[in-house]
Formats: sequence, C-alpha cells, structure tokens
Amino acid sequence: LAYILILLNSLYGLIITPYLIFNLGTVDYGIYKTIASLTGVLMILDFGLGSTALRYVSEFHSKKNYSGLSKYFKVALIQLFIVVIVIGFFMFFMYFSIDNIYKNTMSLSNIILAKKIFSLMALSVIINVIDNLFVGIISGYNRFIFINSIRITKLVLRITCIFIFIPFNKSPITLVLIDVVLSIFFLLIN
Repeated sequence: LAYILILLNSLYGLIITPYLIFNLGTVDYGIYKTIASLTGVLMILDFGLGSTALRYVSEFHSKKNYSGLSKYFKVALIQLFIVVIVIGFFMFFMYFSIDNIYKNTMSLSNIILAKKIFSLMALSVIINVIDNLFVGIISGYNRFIFINSIRITKLVLRITCIFIFIPFNKSPITLVLIDVVLSIFFLLIN
C-alpha cells in the first residue's frame, strides 16, 4: 500500500497540477500555491504530536501498560489543545498581515481572494494537526494497512472531486473546500 501511495502521489503531481493551471489560470493557481506555502509552514507547529503518539502508544501497548496509555492520552489531548490555540493565534496574526505582505505584488482583488483561501486553509491546517495525532495513535497500534488505505482513499477522492467540481466552479476556493471537507470526513473516520 505504501508503494501504491507513492505512485498515486507521483501521478497526482503530473496530472493534477497542469489540469488545475489550465482550469484555474496561472494567477489564481499562483495565489492558491502561495497561500498553501504560507499555511504549510504552520504545520511545523504541531511539534511532532503524531510521531510522539506513535512512539508512546506503541511502547505502552507492547508492554500492555494500559494505565500509562490512558495517562498519555490525557496528556496528548492537552498538548493538542495548546498546539491548536498556538496555531490559531499565528493564523489570526497572519490573516491580518496578508495585506502588508502582498501589497506590492498582488492587486486588491487578489489579496481578498488570498484572504478567503487563507481562512479555509487555516481551518484545514488545524484539522490536519488534530488528524495527525489520531494517525499517530492508530499507527502506534500497528494499523498501517488502515492508515495507508485511508490515505489512498483520500487521494483518490480528492482527484475525483477535482475532476468533478473544478470544471463547474473554476476557483481556488473550490479546491480548498474540497480539501477541508475531505479532511473533516477522514478525521471523523480516524
């Protein structure tokens, strides 16, 4: 499954990027990628919660230390809450800085679009940080087939949704909405 995922990700980059540039246009796609890079930087603020969860869950589970596992879950949820607050603070600050950051390179209408995209991507980042914790916990229980199956399904659904919805609404907002909806759906599954 890991090799299938690598192959699908490679094909995704080769097929979807030109498709999106063609349908969205270079300016809107450029705004989308710029804001995606800006919000992507904030993913480092998750401080490796998913990796830490994988380590502790696998350790406690292998030793059948269920009280330690229970305590770890409580600590992990508190850490997650703090991380989400910190990311939310940075997102709030960055939202109001978009005007100043891009005032020399974007028109007013592009800045408005960038702020809309940023708002949705900020929500997506928070959802993905939460999801990373759950993926780490699931991986700690050695459920790699489940995790990779979910990742493959999410990628296939994203590609399908892009081909279905982008031709009808050629906007980067549609692309971000697809990501947000899929992220919420798969967070609930995890």
